[in-house]
Amino acid sequence: MSSSLVMSEVFLLGSALLLLLGTYLCWNAPRARMSVEEHEKDGKITEEQMRRRIRFLAWSGPAVVTVGVVFLAIGLLR
Repeated sequence: MSSSLVMSEVFLLGSALLLLLGTYLCWNAPRARMSVEEHEKDGKITEEQMRRRIRFLAWSGPAVVTVGVVFLAIGLLR
């Protein structure tokens, strides 16, 4: 096998894993947000911690999907 073919397969496998993870994060974001809000109501975390976690949840799923799409493009263009 040539090195280029191996690298293409690595990028394709990595993109598949990233796309699955990103899809899971996007799908699970509303439940995770409710959980964070409940932790704040119960006094387990502060309001500022809640806001930071919600901001993280808002961009982490789409960012992982975007990186997965970039890896997919690289794998297909090699």
